[in-house]
Amino acid sequence: MENTLPPIAKQAIEILDKEVPEENEFEGTPMDFNNALVFGLYRIHNWLCSKTADETLMRAIVRDAGKKSISGAFNYVGKHYEDLARTIINNQKHLPGAIKVSNGIGLPIPDEAVFKLVREYYIEFDIDKYNAEQEEKRKQAQHKADNIEASLGLDEIRKQAEEAAEKKRKEEEAKKKKAEEEKYGLNLFDFS
Repeated sequence: MENTLPPIAKQAIEILDKEVPEENEFEGTPMDFNNALVFGLYRIHNWLCSKTADETLMRAIVRDAGKKSISGAFNYVGKHYEDLARTIINNQKHLPGAIKVSNGIGLPIPDEAVFKLVREYYIEFDIDKYNAEQEEKRKQAQHKADNIEASLGLDEIRKQAEEAAEKKRKEEEAKKKKAEEEKYGLNLFDFS
């Protein structure tokens, strides 16, 4: 069957196969999170690989290789439903099938809705624009933090703290050096 695939589909599948996580790639993450994450990534991978006849999707995967990924699609879907989850939590509304978890809420999202968003991510989502917006937000937040630090005099406080730490380090170094000199100095004189 694979021999009958269009070249663009073969290329897309090669790209997708490289993105499938290794068995122990997420070591150190909680097991329930790890299982859900890997399961979600594999589901998206398998769905994408089953859509080889969707030339628009295959071309988008190839076009944005290195910029977009299966994990990016996973996060895109999650981000899409994050606002809904926040509204449910804040308003204490009940949604059939929703479960409260330690850091939020789990929502039952139909496969069709997830895969529609995955397709949208690859075809319509402008990753370059998104990255530029995120960088701008990061710069604005840093600028705001810098302004707050300056208005509170934190620069001066930080400078004084660094000077005090340096002074303490030098004092400890001098004490250690003096102790070594006394130790070795006494030993030399004891033998004379």
